Amino acid sequence: MRIGFLGNTNSYPFQLAEVFKEKGIEVVFIVDADKEDKLNRPEYLQHSSITYPYPPWVIEKIVSKSWKAKLYPAIFAKDVIDILNTCDAVILNGIGHGYKPFINKEIPSISLFSGSDLDISARLDEMIKLSDKRPVNFLPLFLRKKLLSRYVNLVREGIKQSYAISYFPITMHPEADKLIAEIKGILPYKRFEHFHARVDNIDYVPPVKKDKIIVFNLARFIWQEPLPKGFRDWENKRNDIMIRGLAQFIKNNNCEIAIHFVEKGAQVEATKKLADEVGLSPYITWHKEMSLQEVMDFYINSDIIFDQLGQHIIGGGMHAMAVGRPVIANARPDIFEKSTGIETQICHATNEVEVEGWLKKLVFDERFRIEKGKQSRAYVLKYLNINIEADFFINCLKEYGIANNNKID
Repeated sequence: MRIGFLGNTNSYPFQLAEVFKEKGIEVVFIVDADKEDKLNRPEYLQHSSITYPYPPWVIEKIVSKSWKAKLYPAIFAKDVIDILNTCDAVILNGIGHGYKPFINKEIPSISLFSGSDLDISARLDEMIKLSDKRPVNFLPLFLRKKLLSRYVNLVREGIKQSYAISYFPITMHPEADKLIAEIKGILPYKRFEHFHARVDNIDYVPPVKKDKIIVFNLARFIWQEPLPKGFRDWENKRNDIMIRGLAQFIKNNNCEIAIHFVEKGAQVEATKKLADEVGLSPYITWHKEMSLQEVMDFYINSDIIFDQLGQHIIGGGMHAMAVGRPVIANARPDIFEKSTGIETQICHATNEVEVEGWLKKLVFDERFRIEKGKQSRAYVLKYLNINIEADFFINCLKEYGIANNNKID
């Protein structure tokens, strides 16, 4: 069969596309991100063979992300729609949801949500809140509302038409769950609860003994309330818990560790100020924003990794676990353990006392630290592998009836 992809937030859909190709399914993948947008371009994805210029199955159509194409795809992105109409099924993400009303109604779609493409793009009130930014901020409010209403309606209609959706586990974001229910109404649909990553192509790398334990934080800095405009509560990474926990550990144990932070997120300056206040700054090395490959190199060269300590789920921490590094984060056992039926291997922490407790175990007991890293790797390979999501979608399309036409073996 032939599956088309449009939308590539954080290159998650592309990782899924690669798995489909490895399973012998024909894929056509449309890249809509600018060349400087490293997070959303496949050539910057670690552990991928894709380079630029792209192979024939990866097609660059940056115009599809422009506002005129978002509002009137049939006119300004007709070539993109023509490509998707050659497919047996489409997987849509980001701007892709709004294209579905213009794709052949007989072609089943899967809406793969990243977050904002549901709880912002499918809500007019949220879109209006952000409409004071370019490129629509020069328009009067009544005209902004009119244009944004068209876009939101297209997104909602695309979601409504989808045969299956993929979003974070039910109950994680109740407002988004209500939004899905509101859009889908009484229509039947399949839902995959995603918290998975491409980890099967990441090798275990034994940690190298160094003079100091190296700690690396991968979560962007967004923690100080009220959060900046446009951020939802669940986006709070609670980096302040990490900083206070690290400072408390160093103070109570008279132990020096090397801490590496990346200047990424809306509250970097507030974070530096907090680090000064608690005496942590002398131990921190700050880095400019990194490519995904550079982040991966830090996972390998570090001993302990921090992910979010808020109410979301780990993200890049899954890649760090696949390398074989212990990850301190809010493990959300109410979600992971409910889904897998076993205890999570994430070093669960939701306050500075728990952070300090894990640091004591991981810093002072080398054998425990290495073993925890190996257990973390085994856990993500078995339970958080993106192959699980790919198989779910394939089964959905078989149930839809594509398999009856001998398009899936």
